[in-house]
Amino acid sequence: MAVSNGCAFFQRRLIVARFAIILLFLGALLQGISATPSHAAHPSDILLPNTTKAYVSVKDVDLLREKFEATQLGQLANDPVMKPFVEDLRKQIESKLGQTDIRLSIELDDLKDVYGGEVCLAMIQPGGDVKQHALVLLVDVTDHLKQANALLADIKKQLTQQGAKSSEQKIDGTTLVSYVLPKKRGAAVAQQAFYFIHQDQLVATDHEATAKEILSRFAGGGKDVLKEFPVFKATMDRCAKAFGATPAHVRWFVEPFGYLETTRAAAGGRKERGTDMLKVLRNQGFDAIKGLGGFVSFSVDDNETQHGTFIYAPPVVSKPGEKYKLAARMLDFPESKELTPQAWVPEKVTNYITLYWEMAKAFESAKTLVDESAGAEVFEDVLDSLKNDESGPQIDVRKDLIQQLGKRVTFFADYRLPISPTCERWCVGFEVQNASVVARTLAKAMEADPDASKRILVLGESKQTIWEISREEEEEGGLEIEIGGPGFGEFEEEEEEGQAPPMLDHAAFTVIHGQLLITSHYDFMVEILKEAGKRPPLDKAKEYVRVAAALKKLGAGQNAFAFFTRTDKAYHVTYEMIRTGKMPEAKSLFGGLLNQMMGPDEKGVLREQQIDGAKMPDYEKIRKYLGPAGAFVDSESDGWFVTGCLLKKEEKKKEEEKEEKKEEEKAPGE
Repeated sequence: MAVSNGCAFFQRRLIVARFAIILLFLGALLQGISATPSHAAHPSDILLPNTTKAYVSVKDVDLLREKFEATQLGQLANDPVMKPFVEDLRKQIESKLGQTDIRLSIELDDLKDVYGGEVCLAMIQPGGDVKQHALVLLVDVTDHLKQANALLADIKKQLTQQGAKSSEQKIDGTTLVSYVLPKKRGAAVAQQAFYFIHQDQLVATDHEATAKEILSRFAGGGKDVLKEFPVFKATMDRCAKAFGATPAHVRWFVEPFGYLETTRAAAGGRKERGTDMLKVLRNQGFDAIKGLGGFVSFSVDDNETQHGTFIYAPPVVSKPGEKYKLAARMLDFPESKELTPQAWVPEKVTNYITLYWEMAKAFESAKTLVDESAGAEVFEDVLDSLKNDESGPQIDVRKDLIQQLGKRVTFFADYRLPISPTCERWCVGFEVQNASVVARTLAKAMEADPDASKRILVLGESKQTIWEISREEEEEGGLEIEIGGPGFGEFEEEEEEGQAPPMLDHAAFTVIHGQLLITSHYDFMVEILKEAGKRPPLDKAKEYVRVAAALKKLGAGQNAFAFFTRTDKAYHVTYEMIRTGKMPEAKSLFGGLLNQMMGPDEKGVLREQQIDGAKMPDYEKIRKYLGPAGAFVDSESDGWFVTGCLLKKEEKKKEEEKEEKKEEEKAPGE
């Protein structure tokens, strides 16, 4: 019960990243808009309060458009064969930005010919009150005042037709216009919107006090501005240090716990049922993560994109060897120079991630999190049951498994043709110190599992034991993850009733190469073991070598994490699922997230696909635009810094393309 609730909450935290991702499109989608660069208006970060919980800013939309269009991604977006897909995706993004309980009645196209400088969107918690929320749009309209007033006139006409009542207030010579729409059935309050233009800045918000507070700052009378907020300042300063002279085309910032509070408030407040995981994580010390934010640039030197993200988490404990308290102590990721893919990692993988983690420490630190989530002291009881219950596996998890783990974790994935909702395959490897002890522990655990079967694989002159688990899927029940918030569906709490099934319904396990390996498919495990040593490893692949060299220029060397992605392969499954109209069924990692982004669904009901896949071209026509990408993470004294880039796709010879296609179509386990 506790584990399932925790998993649901951690997945829900993806709304933070999703908010940044969707808003990042704000700049990229403002294409074809006339350019008149001038930046006389006040910067957004001196107008917004320090209670801003999420923020994205494009300082120069025209420069962003120019740089984006210089990339292969920009060429892809402008390719005529992609026009139907791009238009449909754009409409959906605009729809998601507009599906809040409080709409500003401004869409992306409305800003055409209106902006003259910075465009900023922010989510605010007025007065630091957890029950309050506000959405703010700031647009520098320097040299575009006429167009801005025309936009406000159009908004007035639109809202009046919807039955809105309007009023005006004069505040130090500035007109603040407000609209109150008829209260909708079931709504707690009526929808409101407020607009004003002052000193070449168009301000739109759904919160009156916020509008007046922003207006007061133009005269320099405002206090506690975002720019001087220590968490925001530390995050932006760290990103600026990393980027140096490289201009940031997009800046973003999220205060994670505060943002979750505002999304909860916007959805009507927390529903009183189940465990409040937001409260639990705070109690367990994860509020040490004060903020995260970053810079994104396009067409920088040889990089299509370059990004830097700082996760700001200053120490809260002065004890030697400790930085955080309780369960947050599991956030211990030491650095190492040994991040090169191991020899057993296949060359043709789609994604590759490796990290160093104090796993034994993380396990012990999780005790208080599990107990508080469950509402009872269950952690030690479970371990005791596994060890001493006569009907159980009788394994000492702490001694014979956890204490045998090393510090390195490796994950990679690929897929096999034909594309289907379940064609993606993954593998995770946990470094072990004593392979024989872990193998015996695994065998005892599997022998006690009625859904596990023992398989023997012949590898040359040796035999390898593989344990396969295959459980029947239940028609109802199970772990269901809802990701919500304003514009993204309701923010629902976990149910108290019901129990999630085991996380791994289909998987294979073995101990080999100094690793405890777990794969999603038995045939994938067989393939990995049979090919090890027979084909070049991933670190010899041309694309990996290119990305590694690019990351080295950006400072990679001794790091905590390393990432590598072949985006031309990573997006294939999702793209094909959309093209064939099966996207709502997708089980891939990226596909699952995209399904959550594209709309809230009723529980147990597949959403209806909104994109007309019939309009989309064959994937081979867009693969040429998608190059390899990578990133690395540095563990620092006050958090973690992520640096990454996307490279151009290099043209391949026809022979190479044929060989790759042949590999993809190869039958599983062949």
